[in-house]
Amino acid sequence: MSNKKVKNIVPVEVINDINIKADVIFEDDQVDEKKEYIKSEMMSYIKFVSFDTKYKGFPVIKSELVEYYKETDCCYELWETVYKDIDSAMKDFEAFYKHKDDSISHDLIVKWKEEILEDYCGDLFNKLDERIYNYKKILEIRREVSPYKSLLIELENILGNEFYNNIQSYSSCDDHFLKKQGYRYPITIDDGEYVDKVKYISSLTNEENMINASYELGVNRLEIFRALLKMIKHLESKYELDLKNQ
Repeated sequence: MSNKKVKNIVPVEVINDINIKADVIFEDDQVDEKKEYIKSEMMSYIKFVSFDTKYKGFPVIKSELVEYYKETDCCYELWETVYKDIDSAMKDFEAFYKHKDDSISHDLIVKWKEEILEDYCGDLFNKLDERIYNYKKILEIRREVSPYKSLLIELENILGNEFYNNIQSYSSCDDHFLKKQGYRYPITIDDGEYVDKVKYISSLTNEENMINASYELGVNRLEIFRALLKMIKHLESKYELDLKNQ
């Protein structure tokens, strides 16, 4: 592209700004370097403007990216830097928008993408992959636990009511003995956001919270439903039983 065509495309204020920066950067005897710099900056500006056509449908994101990089990059006064950084980021955005997973509904993927973009911080794919992984993990847990859910609740209810405190007591003859006082051991549910203690697990409790529920035993913890599930599967395997949906 000729210098004349370039100057016709690049706004006068942008050309003036590039020339001023060139005067600051280069000495008087660095004529060729200065010319090359000015030409490179103008071409980078033209490429940057062409993003509206190259990445059609993403003009708002382009503007947001410019502001984001201005705040985080101290070298962001060069159009070459702007072009290269935004071009790389826009390619990521384009791939991010096209990314899909055939095992997850399109509407859910779109919802996640919108939520991730609300708080853009340059790590789109990792955030989306994390959501996809966690979602699939939840589905896997539900498939594994759901057939045994009623039985797990029943067994835990029996076990949870077999905790006792030893209380010192005396008979009428002053004979010392220990008396057991039973109580229902609380179940701790931690869903990653809130921690709650309950006496019973409801059938409405989702499987992923159930399998991670525990008895807090001082500094130790017993993931009771996970342990019971292992025992049930052990019995099924050893004695050729089918305890699903009991």
